Amino acid sequence: MPIKKRRGPLRGAVSPTGKPGIARKHLVDNYSERPDAPDDLLNGHVLYIYLVKCCSSRARTERELLSFLPPASSHPGINNAIKRVVDRTLNTVKRLSDPKQFGTFSSVCSEKFSFGRVDADGVEEMPDCQMEVDLFPSTSTSAQPIPFSGKGNVKSSTVSVAKSPVKTRQISKCTSCRRLHLPVKSMRKKQLEMRKEHGTRIKDMRIAQKKKAAIKMLNQKLREKKYS
Repeated sequence: MPIKKRRGPLRGAVSPTGKPGIARKHLVDNYSERPDAPDDLLNGHVLYIYLVKCCSSRARTERELLSFLPPASSHPGINNAIKRVVDRTLNTVKRLSDPKQFGTFSSVCSEKFSFGRVDADGVEEMPDCQMEVDLFPSTSTSAQPIPFSGKGNVKSSTVSVAKSPVKTRQISKCTSCRRLHLPVKSMRKKQLEMRKEHGTRIKDMRIAQKKKAAIKMLNQKLREKKYS
């Protein structure tokens, strides 16, 4: 009989005698009470549901958040939104005893949860950046001479060049997933064909071995009958 595997404790479960970690304590102290409106939900509330209530299960967290939303609303990207929040905090920040890393963790927790919403251009909404940037600097012009080397009586002219404003962050769609979809599909198809061919070969070899053993046994019986 096969040996029964011992089932360990549930992933994310906390020992009743152990002390909670820094992340769990911060989430319990600040984000244990869920807000009334879905728009007021922060990443910290999502992490509290994921880590404490749902024992690090993303599927259970998704069901919990969908039950919090109105029945008519549709958020197909909510699972990916949960994964991004977990990756930015629990999977990235490993040492919360460091004040710098704890500050990063708490700042991500204080951001609004996006629910995987998509804007008019098909790009998912991202939380606002908290860094202060001067988006409209002074557009002072400076005269810069542009030399011209060529034939003819043409003098070097001066053109007024205005300083361009600071470029803001632009979010574009990821196209690598679509490019990789067809190659991965063809590789899986080849893998299934190779497994099927390998299974057929093994089956033929077993049949041949059985026939060979049967013929050997018959020859041995005929030999014994001949000399008896």
